[in-house]
Amino acid sequence: MAYYPTKGLIKFSIWWFSIISVIAMVLWRWIDIREKTVSAAYELSQRTMLDTANAYKAQWLVSGRPEKLTIEEDWVWFSQGGWPYRVDEKGKIDCFSTWLLLSRGVETVFSEHPEVDSAILRVNELRCIYRFKNEKALEYAVFNDTMSLNLLQ
Repeated sequence: MAYYPTKGLIKFSIWWFSIISVIAMVLWRWIDIREKTVSAAYELSQRTMLDTANAYKAQWLVSGRPEKLTIEEDWVWFSQGGWPYRVDEKGKIDCFSTWLLLSRGVETVFSEHPEVDSAILRVNELRCIYRFKNEKALEYAVFNDTMSLNLLQ
């Protein structure tokens, strides 16, 4: 019986092709799942911040609409419409501290720290944009007593 070395080579090639195909499919699915997971993490952060802002506004209403309240041993300021924010020692808006307030102390989203892109505090305007390395951003804005919390992409 003759031995043909090409038979073994063909079996070996088919085996490697199968393994590489399975690995490629797993990697492709993992990338897809990771993108969906990251999006879900940002949506969850947005909802958490919205729920927290609404809870603080309710507390502000119950307390008689003061300019500021002590909450969890720290001062929280409120817009004329009752939306919470924090200020630094100089009276300027502290967007990072506001982030920590609204996110309930969670400093990251999917292991990424936000970078404050802009901070505006005027009579009827409050705005903080939190940018992340993956080019996503969250915007917390109050205009004329209406609050919006947007996920920017």
